[in-house]
Amino acid sequence: MVVGVLMLGARAQFECEYEPSQSPEEPNVLTFSGQGLVDADWRKVADCIRTSKAKAPISEIFLDGNQFTTVPRGVFEGVGSTLTGLFLQENKIVRIDERAFEKLDKLEELDLDKNSFTVIDKSFFRFIPGLKSLRFCGNPVTSFPADLFAFSTQLETLYLGDMSSPNIPESLFSSLSNLVEVYLYNNKLGTIADNLFNRNRKLQTIELRDNKLSRISNAWFRGLDAVVAIDMSSNMISSLNAAAFSDLESVQEINLSDNKIQRVADNVFDGLPELSNVDFGGNPLVCKPTPPSSVVLFFVDNESLAPCS
Repeated sequence: MVVGVLMLGARAQFECEYEPSQSPEEPNVLTFSGQGLVDADWRKVADCIRTSKAKAPISEIFLDGNQFTTVPRGVFEGVGSTLTGLFLQENKIVRIDERAFEKLDKLEELDLDKNSFTVIDKSFFRFIPGLKSLRFCGNPVTSFPADLFAFSTQLETLYLGDMSSPNIPESLFSSLSNLVEVYLYNNKLGTIADNLFNRNRKLQTIELRDNKLSRISNAWFRGLDAVVAIDMSSNMISSLNAAAFSDLESVQEINLSDNKIQRVADNVFDGLPELSNVDFGGNPLVCKPTPPSSVVLFFVDNESLAPCS
């Protein structure tokens, strides 16, 4: 593993240490984590990157836990052919120069969690077309442009959680035909657009826990026959339509715990041959739903409830 260390015991001191990996199977990692770096240090970071890449190709760069507010252009120059992971979480970033990620053609993983973005646009995504995993949780963004992911067609994993009531346009995910996992937890969402996922036919995991959803539309999961797990726990769902999950022929786990569900129609899980785990814990059920024969784990708080008729 390649390690870059910045030592800032004294503010003027900047030390970059770099040790090439001894194993070709290990990623070459350059890390500047948790060192209190500010925007004025970007030039020194860039110099360290240039010096280090001359010794061995850099696979991942960790810049998390600092005090950066912007990401300028030019810092990552020359590592585009090898850099696959960039980690900028837990800073104070409000803006990324639209050319900051220019020529990072191989970048697959980008972490921007817990920064200070209030707006975000698609401009800087156009230079990282191979991106497969994006984390953008815990930012105070209240709306997203409908075409935000127009250049991100290879995205497979997307985290957009821990935000305050963001407006999620119906077409936000329309270009993400390769999306496999989407996490929209703890966003205070009262509803989502009926067609939000209608072009994401490879989706396997959908997480909508800890929101304010009061119902499940029959259209939300239409055509999503690759979905394996859905988590809608800790919402305000009071009832289940018979066709809510009807297209989820591959689903194995459905978590509906900690909602406000009282009754469940017996046929709500019909046509789900792979379903094996259903959680109704923390709901005020007045009767016990009858699980399909495929279900192995079926949790309710009170096992003595009479069956729902």
